[in-house]
Amino acid sequence: MQLIWLRHGETDENASGRYLGHRDVPLNQKGSIQAERLALHLTAFPVDRVYTSDLLRARQTARVFLRRFPHLPCLESENLRELSFGDWEGCTYHEISAKNPEHVRQWLSNPFQVAPPAGESLREMDKRLSRWLKQVEERHAGERIAVFTHGGPIRWFLAKLVYRDWAAFWKPSVPHGSGQLVKKQGDTWKIVSTF
Repeated sequence: MQLIWLRHGETDENASGRYLGHRDVPLNQKGSIQAERLALHLTAFPVDRVYTSDLLRARQTARVFLRRFPHLPCLESENLRELSFGDWEGCTYHEISAKNPEHVRQWLSNPFQVAPPAGESLREMDKRLSRWLKQVEERHAGERIAVFTHGGPIRWFLAKLVYRDWAAFWKPSVPHGSGQLVKKQGDTWKIVSTF
């Protein structure tokens, strides 16, 4: 099985450094250009099907690709949403740090246990994404699947299944409009290509 993890294009809120989480916002002009470039890169990797987060920015990015390949099945899933930042959604790091610096410090040092106020921890995101991945592996063994999603789910996959180290969650650079092709060999996932 191969998965191509794809981060949506940029939004105005991303450009201004705001946490989005489950907020449903469209791509901006730069994000639309990134989606076009991403779709062009993807033509080098024939896929069997597409999954996308149900949030607009991911769906818009997927649609650009699907215009080239309208025959591909595309399934939306809430499980592919970004980490819920709860009360921090729409705020910048500076704004949330000014309100509650201790909570922010605890969250950054232990996001697996600590959640943003009214948001979700990495443990909670891990549960929903693990459930989704298990279903995909059972239903689509041997396929190559494009997964249009967000930075959090991509970092989750890399930390948990490629690096096998939760401390690596914040380390990978996952720019807007980028992709990671990973392949499962036995019980191990390996990065094949990054674009």
